[in-house]
Amino acid sequence: MNSSPRSRALGVCLRRVFGFMWVLLLVGGCTGLPIAQQSAHVHPEEWSGRFSVKVLTEPTRHWSAAFLLSGSAMNGRLSIQTPTGQVLRELEWNADGAVLRGTNEPRIYDSVDALSKAEFGGEELPLADLFFWLQGQQGMHPKWKLERFDPVSRRAQVRRAAQGQSAGVELRLTWTADHLARHETPTE
Repeated sequence: MNSSPRSRALGVCLRRVFGFMWVLLLVGGCTGLPIAQQSAHVHPEEWSGRFSVKVLTEPTRHWSAAFLLSGSAMNGRLSIQTPTGQVLRELEWNADGAVLRGTNEPRIYDSVDALSKAEFGGEELPLADLFFWLQGQQGMHPKWKLERFDPVSRRAQVRRAAQGQSAGVELRLTWTADHLARHETPTE
């Protein structure tokens, strides 16, 4: 069966996006990177909730999972979980690199962006920007725009517009109130 250049390009884009989603599913719960100890004055952030990814193609593709995100944009940990809380895969990153853990051997990369570029078909997906978006801020990657942020309903929506052969992608986040309650308590 012959296919047009446009349908081949769409196929490449979909494989990249679904590769990204598959890797997110594969981020598994094992021991962490040898991350240097953070200062006692640093209070790492932590969020739990759900996210969904929608690939803005015809037909539209959709995928969702539970997540636990902790640390910071510079020293982060992302666990992808089933709705019942079973950890499927885990990704950790810091200034020394990033590691993807799961059922296979861990994969180590120079950075979280290098990991995403290698694992997601050549595109850097801004996993570290989750920390910004969950606080209602634009991330470090200008192609991805925070379109909506509602701290009352604990929802955010981020979008990457279609560019060239890359399909548009919409990411929706919802998180629990636990994060907000931890920050209402005065700390020393």
